[in-house]
Amino acid sequence: MRLTVLFDASCGMCRRCERAGRRLDWLGLIEWVPAASPAAARFGIPPAELGRALHAVGRRSVSAGFAAVKRILLRLPLVYLALAGMVLLEPWSALLPLLFYSPVFAPLGERLYARLARGRRCEL
Repeated sequence: MRLTVLFDASCGMCRRCERAGRRLDWLGLIEWVPAASPAAARFGIPPAELGRALHAVGRRSVSAGFAAVKRILLRLPLVYLALAGMVLLEPWSALLPLLFYSPVFAPLGERLYARLARGRRCEL
């Protein structure tokens, strides 16, 4: 269940996310590929699309923006450890990931992602 993440290597924010993701990917489940590289071209995603948002490519689907972030988080062991700690301290906090991954939260998540993405300095 390896996930390929396409990111803009010319963008400082994107590079910081990539570096953090590599450090937190203890199981090696994510392959980080610069969006402008020949390796990214095999996915057939238009460069204009790649410049707008982070993309996560799995075996059968492609996600962009907030949906891609959610897929990345699911592959990071530290997320599960943090959630377990939260639940031990405050049992009600088990509802937070359910809310975060629910379709109800998706519009807000997309707006937050779009707001952060507007502050990027990407050159794709």
